[in-house]
Amino acid sequence: MNQKNYQNCNIKGHDDEFLNMICIDEKCKKNQLLCCYCVEEDHNKCQKLPISKFLKQFKQQHQSQMNDQEQNYESLEVPYNIIQSIIEKAQKKIIVTFFKQIDAIKNAKSTIQQLLKEQKSIKDQKQKLQEFESNMTQENCSSLLAEIVDFKPNSDRFSFTLKKIQGQKIDQIQDRILHGSKYSQQYEDFMKRFLEDFEKQHQDMEKNFQNFFLKAPQELQDLEQNNNNVKQSNMQSEIQINQIQVQDRQQNTIGINRNNTNINNIENNQSPKIKGKQTQNNFISPNNKQIQNSQMSSAQISNLTKQQSFSNSKQNNNQQSIEINQQSTPQFQQQLQQPIQQNTSKQFSSIGTLPNSHKEQLNPPSPNLQLLNVEFQNDNQIESEQLIDITQERSFQIESNGKKFTKILFLNNSMLVGCCGSEFLIFDLKTCKQLFQQTVGAYITDAVNINSNDLNEILYLAMNNGKVLVYKREQQMNQSLNFIQQKEQIVDTSGNLLIQINKKDNQLISFGEDKIIKIWQLNDFKEVKRWELNEAGTALHLDSEYIYVGGLKYLYIWNFTNQLKKIIKIQQTKIIYINTHLNKLVVGFQDKIKVFERTSNGDYQQKNEQIFESISSMNILKKWSIIIVSNTYQQQQQVCLYNYELCSLATLEEQIATCCTDGEFDNLNLLGFVYENGQFVVYRIQQSQR
Repeated sequence: MNQKNYQNCNIKGHDDEFLNMICIDEKCKKNQLLCCYCVEEDHNKCQKLPISKFLKQFKQQHQSQMNDQEQNYESLEVPYNIIQSIIEKAQKKIIVTFFKQIDAIKNAKSTIQQLLKEQKSIKDQKQKLQEFESNMTQENCSSLLAEIVDFKPNSDRFSFTLKKIQGQKIDQIQDRILHGSKYSQQYEDFMKRFLEDFEKQHQDMEKNFQNFFLKAPQELQDLEQNNNNVKQSNMQSEIQINQIQVQDRQQNTIGINRNNTNINNIENNQSPKIKGKQTQNNFISPNNKQIQNSQMSSAQISNLTKQQSFSNSKQNNNQQSIEINQQSTPQFQQQLQQPIQQNTSKQFSSIGTLPNSHKEQLNPPSPNLQLLNVEFQNDNQIESEQLIDITQERSFQIESNGKKFTKILFLNNSMLVGCCGSEFLIFDLKTCKQLFQQTVGAYITDAVNINSNDLNEILYLAMNNGKVLVYKREQQMNQSLNFIQQKEQIVDTSGNLLIQINKKDNQLISFGEDKIIKIWQLNDFKEVKRWELNEAGTALHLDSEYIYVGGLKYLYIWNFTNQLKKIIKIQQTKIIYINTHLNKLVVGFQDKIKVFERTSNGDYQQKNEQIFESISSMNILKKWSIIIVSNTYQQQQQVCLYNYELCSLATLEEQIATCCTDGEFDNLNLLGFVYENGQFVVYRIQQSQR
């Protein structure tokens, strides 16, 4: 150290010597910075060091500690924040669900109390009658007369009319009591298992929280395999009390009914049931001409667990139906099926077998799966089947002058909007007539709408000139429909522009040729957030927490609440469709569909994949985990229903739909298509049980 950095000693008689020594004796109470005189006079027996040596040793030890503690504590805190957010959201959802269940129980108990009150009133009438018969006093007479509401002759030729105790009646009371007892026991068992599993998970996570995630987590597949080994012989029980459902060996069925025919009227031989040790399977060859019939034993059936078989059905002019019948198990949901269907009528042809490239991707069935299928074949008792009836409601033809409709939306339960080139048209679903038509001057690339009420819809149109147009419905009762342009905003450069609406935060999300995800406030179209990507997007989706953008090489995921971002390399054909339901992520490519599951740490694990060769459009029915797919398969055009939980397929139509949409209005679920020839078809979707 240079001497000029030393201070001078200000003690009298020390001649301003440099304070170049330091006393480190812990017992010394005198000055610690020393000059040569201070050392001789007051610190002769103390432990002393030159300042230069002291500083060198101090720096060395400090640097060693810095190296040991040079850790990214901020990143370590991130998983704690994520888990805390998950716990808080789960807590709110669980509390809301429990309160809904308690409210439902209170409502039911209130009804029962009212029934008990009415029952008591009837008993009181009888008791008053018996008391008067046994003791005809003035008091008992007045009490009995109080039960009369009208002293005039009535239509039944009685001289007076008694009070009628009218209210809700519940029949089959003994059966309901027995069922309720079973439900309460099942619910108790379910909650016991749930609390035990939850407590075990809490104990495991508490250790991980305390040791700062020292131990690497077990892979999800290993956890599932361990759980399957432990619970292989136990089937889950199914109960449904409001929002909580537990599935118990339930056979799920999708039924398609196109002519207002109740699916429950289908003959028994039209629904494939596996009985005893043999079953009959009908396979449709790719050319749809040869049908092979064969009988297989249980062992053979277990080797075909990935194939969807359909039984023979009788042709009926008034009924055209298809059912997909498949046992649902956790293992089965993770594996693919070959879609093999039977042509039940001219309107429902088979899509044939899958190509060899797809077959090679299928893994052989696991031993657990084979055992489960054999057990299912020998079990003739099926508690219930969930049926989905899809009934054609409307069909009408539109002249589009050779232009294709690229986007359709349900404005409400009675109106549908279609975008065709630079025009958008609105149709009445009840009369099948066109209500409104507007030319906007540029090609419409995307459209979304907000339903504020039945007479005040707002329509947002994305244009290939980079603009977003806002149209608002202005109509009074009994007046013609009219949409007025409210706003016009440039949000991107010219090219393909995609938009979504965040209704909760009143925001619009745009993504176009600028390769930037932009979030705009709808009230003033002010940009509030953005994320710049490195490629143009081909699909855009928004849910309550995440923005998803699909491109040619990557899938981009942005949590716009906590700003966490994830990029997944896809190495496939370009993404044409994205949607989410709960923790499932559905990604549609040009030739296939992949379903991912979001894990607790925010990663995405692929659950299944289905090849369709060439997909033109698709949509999702979240309520039933069904994807509507319009595709060409082995040179055959079709619209299919793909259940991504059961990996099962059914054909709905034998033509290509250029676009499709769905809408849910109260208890009404609608599905809409527009085909290449300009035909609009609207279906009603209903769920029933058998």
